[in-house]
Amino acid sequence: MKKNIFFGLLLIIVTATFGQQKKPSSALTKQDYLEKSASLSRTAWLLLGGGAGVLAGTLLISGTRGVCIGPGCTKRSFPVIPVAIGGAMMVSSVPLFIASGRNKRKGMSLSFKNEPAFQIQNNGFVNQPVPSLTFTIRL
Repeated sequence: MKKNIFFGLLLIIVTATFGQQKKPSSALTKQDYLEKSASLSRTAWLLLGGGAGVLAGTLLISGTRGVCIGPGCTKRSFPVIPVAIGGAMMVSSVPLFIASGRNKRKGMSLSFKNEPAFQIQNNGFVNQPVPSLTFTIRL
């Protein structure tokens, strides 16, 4: 009896969950690509400027105190960590610039799109899709 109840419940659960749909992944639109490109470009410029600022500030501060490198120097040494952080920030901006350009090219490319157009059909207007070629030109 327990087996029958178990298999009956299992059958009900399986039939109820079989008809569920997965959410379709929406393709990115031109506007999404252009917004993503602008965001990546802004981030890349911030990293490049921040890295240059950290590097320049570190070199200016260490230049006023003097740099002493050698076996007799214990107080003043070259600030390796801030220079490495500034350099890493500047280098990490390069892939973001590349990704930004790639997204911009994807957003600005030609594509086919079905544009809705009103047409007269049987004494009324019908919204019919018309294939069209779209191209975005940035002015």
